[in-house]
Amino acid sequence: MGYLSNRMVSNASWPRTIFAAGVFILGSVVVSAAAPDTGYERGALVYSGGTVVLVGSQERRVVFGGALRASRFDRRLTLDRLPGRIVYETSYTYSNGSRKGRPRNTYHGLGATVLARYEFPYHGGMRIYSEVGWGLFLTSRISTDVNNPVNSTPVAGVGLVIPSRGDEFSIGVRFWHISNAGTNLPNKGQNQLLLVAGWRW
Repeated sequence: MGYLSNRMVSNASWPRTIFAAGVFILGSVVVSAAAPDTGYERGALVYSGGTVVLVGSQERRVVFGGALRASRFDRRLTLDRLPGRIVYETSYTYSNGSRKGRPRNTYHGLGATVLARYEFPYHGGMRIYSEVGWGLFLTSRISTDVNNPVNSTPVAGVGLVIPSRGDEFSIGVRFWHISNAGTNLPNKGQNQLLLVAGWRW
């Protein structure tokens, strides 16, 4: 009965979630375009991946999504003369899957993340990047691993930055953990390994 109830809530709420995601992303674009002199560089990324079955994770899910981001150098993040960037990211995620033996289900998610990012010279103008951060993630339904609609999302990633005619493209991998930070037990959590492609202008 609980599963059917969750299913009914999910079917009723996902159109509102999609609408909210569209408004959220459109608003981010407008705000970003309207503030060209703030010192921030704007960017976007897309990502896709799936579950890494570690301690706690029981579901096998596939995910894909996209994000808008704004970043700037921040002296407080300097590490031994290596400048660091602070990155603000807003995202929409689609997730589909289930625990073995259970019907597949879908949830939609909205996220907001703050990251510290460092870039190291590599070859021919290319750079290797490393980033780590934390955020909040709101889901349209609960699941076996993600049993709360509001979640904490530690994240870490590495990749390659490729300059091109004044813009920069990047490709990398990201580890993404989703859990309720112990606010609703049992807190199994979901771990995702994502392939990420980005553009910064």
